[in-house]
Amino acid sequence: MEGTGRKVSVRDAKSLLVISKTVKLEKNFRFGCGKELKKEMQKNFDFEELRKENQTYLGEKMRRSGIRFRSDDQDYEMAGEELLAQIHTKGQLDPVMLEKLYDMGRFYQIADTGTIPPLWGQHNINTNLQVCSGNSTGLFEEMDTYFRYYENKFEDFRINAQRLFGARGVLASIHCDYDSGLLYHFSSTYPHYCWTGCLGWIYNEFWGYYLVTGDKKFLEERIIPALKEIALFFEDYACDRDENGRTIFYPSFSPENPTPYYIQKPEGLCATSINSVMDIMICREVLDHLIEGCKELGIEKEQIPHWEKQRKELPVYLLDEEGGLKEWAWPGIPENYNHRHVSHHYALWPGHELTWENEPELARAIMISNRKRGHQDESAHGIIHRLFSAIRLKDLEDTVYNLQYLMSHGYVTKALNTNHYPYAVRFPDLQGAMPAILAEMCVFSSPGMVEFLPAMPETLKTGRIEGIWLYTWMKLEYMEWSPEWIKADLVSVRDQKIEIMYRRGASEFRINGNILGKDQKSITAAFQAGEKISVMIRR
Repeated sequence: MEGTGRKVSVRDAKSLLVISKTVKLEKNFRFGCGKELKKEMQKNFDFEELRKENQTYLGEKMRRSGIRFRSDDQDYEMAGEELLAQIHTKGQLDPVMLEKLYDMGRFYQIADTGTIPPLWGQHNINTNLQVCSGNSTGLFEEMDTYFRYYENKFEDFRINAQRLFGARGVLASIHCDYDSGLLYHFSSTYPHYCWTGCLGWIYNEFWGYYLVTGDKKFLEERIIPALKEIALFFEDYACDRDENGRTIFYPSFSPENPTPYYIQKPEGLCATSINSVMDIMICREVLDHLIEGCKELGIEKEQIPHWEKQRKELPVYLLDEEGGLKEWAWPGIPENYNHRHVSHHYALWPGHELTWENEPELARAIMISNRKRGHQDESAHGIIHRLFSAIRLKDLEDTVYNLQYLMSHGYVTKALNTNHYPYAVRFPDLQGAMPAILAEMCVFSSPGMVEFLPAMPETLKTGRIEGIWLYTWMKLEYMEWSPEWIKADLVSVRDQKIEIMYRRGASEFRINGNILGKDQKSITAAFQAGEKISVMIRR
């Protein structure tokens, strides 16, 4: 091996080990400081030792969760090119491709998390999709990195709130960088400084961690103090009232309404307007979690009535002529059906509480909205959000449509990475989201409810999933299904009653071998902390 300027030539070698390291030098930079790095890298590295160390680190985390659709081992050995060819000629929902993308999504979050979390794109739907599988598939170390990234920027967030809106509390930047949380991206096309729900959206994942672990110390020390500041900002920001005494969110921003010149949009629609439904939903969720969390901990009893009043005064959602949910909760603002965001579906996903059972009218309105939405420029994140919406609505037809579209039309590469646009621009939104997509097709959970196979296509008749942490203080150790039955083991982290549902109707429900119900859609079972309960459903 010999060096020639910026090149290295290697000849007659049987193997080559390349070790690289990148160091960030924004502070205390001086020319020649690379010498220390060069000295550090001049060590005798052994490939086998490095491989075993890496295998141990990755292997333990990868084994926490997995999925199989009873695919043949021969098919599992197929390369990415072969799998894509099979998708394009045989079936668009290829079970082996889905299994591999589940693993690749979890591997991506592990590998792309270091001292900072995955940060591709903006701190909204982009980074949320990249980490949304972490809580449910047990990547808690990686999620803690995600959490601390934002917790360390609260001083900057307070400055944003005060200087831009004269408000108390915190306002996050959609473009946080390594060191700063200050807002310094200003644009009339994308007025992100008017997006007031950014931090509330981020804290949805904090709340998700609490729901899967039941960690009350985390709730008290790391969630409640932040939610109080977010609620305080909304109180000062949305201080005006309409004629009905409802708060007004203004200036308010809903992503992507400034569509490109070649895409027609309704006259009078602007990027900044009044009462973005996304921000209203985020504010509602912040207040709900704040009230629920404080009641759980027995704290802030004097403040709870104040937050309940704040929630009661939030704007009322509006519907279009077909009953679909509108993106703006203000009369006279036209609806833009051909744009890539469905941010006004926030209460459904990534929110955890909205179901057909507790808010059927809102669920129906979102289903209509979801089915009407166009692709705009075919960005993956918009299609993924519509896919999550369909899954949580148990809308099997739209679930299959959106998932097939993502699998078949250029969003998955031969290397099993993913793209932002069809066949263009590498971007990990779909990659990070795939484990959560498949897990939610297998099992839906929200506080007090576990539903099996809510959105599983008929083509995936059999399968097994392991290691899913549920959003109701419970772990699904495994679930298997066939056309005749569903079997699962559940372990609760606290005493609770759970409604166990199979929406299509079960001929028989068994708990630990005992029949608890026949010819019905759900049963209720009592769980004790640490107790393993086996569920058997005959379909």
